[in-house]
Amino acid sequence: MARAVINISCDPHLAIQVRELAERMNQTESELCVEALNRFFAQQWDKNVGVVKKSVGGPKEAESPH
Repeated sequence: MARAVINISCDPHLAIQVRELAERMNQTESELCVEALNRFFAQQWDKNVGVVKKSVGGPKEAESPH
């Protein structure tokens, strides 16, 4: 399994927020960041699918599998 390395140390305030949120969600900081990236890319995928469907005469908006 690939490991994601995300450097948030350049913004100390963000690093603190991520650490606190990870603790509240009972996850590691890495798990939280990977989950956030997965959600972000899923949203981008949904947007791109919507554009493709519009261009081929499909429904006006993409139907999200979520």
